[in-house]
Formats: sequence, C-alpha cells, structure tokens
Amino acid sequence: MPSETKEHGAEEIKSTPAQKIEAPKARSKPTAVLAALGLLLVEIILPATAAGALLLWAFGSYNIWQIGKTNALVIFAIVMVVISLLLAVVLDSATASFRASKKMRGVRLARDPRTRIIKLALGGLVFPLVVFFAANYVPLATHGTVMNYLIAAATPPVRLTPPDEVGAIAMDTDNPSTKLLSIQVLQGFQSPEALNQLIRMVNEDSGALADPGVSDALSKAVAAYGVTARDPLLANFMSIDPKSPGASTGVKTDLYDRYFLQSFDSLETEITNETTDPALRAAQLAQLQAAQAE
Repeated sequence: MPSETKEHGAEEIKSTPAQKIEAPKARSKPTAVLAALGLLLVEIILPATAAGALLLWAFGSYNIWQIGKTNALVIFAIVMVVISLLLAVVLDSATASFRASKKMRGVRLARDPRTRIIKLALGGLVFPLVVFFAANYVPLATHGTVMNYLIAAATPPVRLTPPDEVGAIAMDTDNPSTKLLSIQVLQGFQSPEALNQLIRMVNEDSGALADPGVSDALSKAVAAYGVTARDPLLANFMSIDPKSPGASTGVKTDLYDRYFLQSFDSLETEITNETTDPALRAAQLAQLQAAQAE
C-alpha cells in the first residue's frame, strides 16, 4: 500500500503541467515620474534662457544696433535659435545616462524617442522664438519692452558740447527769462558752435523772435560776433526766394534789418563791384532786397 501511494503521487506530480512564473512588471514610482518631468522642463527652458542671457549681454555691451535695428533683430533671432538648439542637444546627451538608469526604468516619459524629438523642437526652436517675440512686443510696467531697454543700454549717449546743450535748453523752453539767459551765455562763448546755435534760434525759434526783449538780446548776441556772423547770415539770405519773401525763413521780425542796418548799402556795393556775371549779380541783389524787406 505505501509503495502504491508513492507511485500514485509521483504520477500526479508528473501529470501536473508546469506553471509559468511571470515576473512582475516594473512600475514607475511617482518620484521617478516627477524627476523625469522636471528634467524635461529644464531641458526645454534652460537652452533658450541661457542663449537669451548671453545675447542680452553681448548686444548690451557692444553697439551692434548700429547696423540697423531690423538687421540686428534678425541676427539676434537667428543666433538665439542656433545657440538654443546646440544647448538642447548638449543637455540631451548629458542627461542620456540618467534617463537610462534603473531609477528611470518604467518611466516612458524619459525613454520615449518621440518625447526626445518634441523636447528638442520645443527647447531649440519654439521656446527661443517665443522668448524673442515676447522681448520685442510684451510691454513692461514702465511702458517699454526688454528690447527697447537693451537698445537704449547699448547705444552710447549723444554727448553735446556746452553750446549745443545751452542751445537745446533755449529751444525747448517757453520761459523768456531762460531764453534770455541762454542767449547771453551763447554770446559769451564766442565760438562757431555757439554762433550756430544763435543762428538756429533765428531760423527756428519763433517764440524767441516774438518776444521783444528776447529778440533784441538775440540781435545783439549775433551782432557781437561781428564779421564771423556774416557768412551764416548770408547763407540764410541766399535761401530766401525773392518772389516769396519770408517763405524760406522763420524770421518774423526786423532782426536781420537791425543787424545789417549800417551794412546793407556796403553789401549791395560789394555785390555790384565783385560779381561780374550780370545774371548772378541781379539774383544776389534781388535776394538782398528780399532779405532787407524782412
């Protein structure tokens, strides 16, 4: 009996089919998924951020904008995309070993080839262009864009000479006292630059000519330059159309007349004696008469 029982049990064991033992599927841990997602975001954002910072420094330190704003912006966009794409490829290669590690086993986001292509497209092309257009069109709180501030920082300030600064103050102000003081300062410079500013006021600043006190001070300031003031004033006279007196100049008072009160006759004599061409002499005399009519 015992032997029969053993033989029967052995037959049952042999007749029982071998069961396959399946290995449990690897499950991705939440921490691994979060790590893969964070790494993906870093690889998308970091290339454009680094490229933008590098170009902001370069374009802010060197006046590349002198080639023209449009040309500089095109170069900025192209270089930003190229640098971002290169950095995206470098980051992808640097993180490849981490994505293939045991910690990332089962995380499809870290191992899927399609995710890698999308990541490179976003980090190397799309996101850099988004940053570029945002820097150009999104206004800041101070009603300016990042690119406007960048251009202002890179453009060297225009350094005015003292006469230019005084002339700008005189032209910009509506206060007669400030204009009068500016004219006196320009008179004291006794330089060609200061004389140019006085002539500019004669031609462009109707407010200065409308005020009797300022106009008289301007007349005396120009007269203080003596013979030096003759050429620029004559240049203004030559710009007057004899058929339309006053059309080519901003002078609306007798400033020129007062300055040349003692000189119109001598100037007419000089033109008559020194100009041999009859047509040219007639034209110059007509211009002188038109200027005297002013």
